[in-house]
Amino acid sequence: MENQLNVLDTQLQLCCSHTSFTQKRFGYVPTYDARNQSICAIMTDEFLQFPKAQGNDLIRHNPMYNFAGLKAGDK
Repeated sequence: MENQLNVLDTQLQLCCSHTSFTQKRFGYVPTYDARNQSICAIMTDEFLQFPKAQGNDLIRHNPMYNFAGLKAGDK
C-alpha cells in the first residue's frame, strides 16, 4: 500500500501521524477491510465551501454530533 498513488498520480504522503487505525501511519485501506471508506485530506477554504453550498456545512460547529467544525489546514 505504501506505493499507491493519489488522485494527482503522485505518491501518497503522510497526512495524520497520530492516527491509530493502522500501523502504517497514513490513511490506507487494509486488504481485509474492503468496506473502509476512510480518507485523509488537508482542508482548504475552497474545498469546505463546496459541500457548504450543497447544504452540508462542514465548517459549522454541531454539538449534537460532538463535531467542532473544520477550518482550512485541518486534517
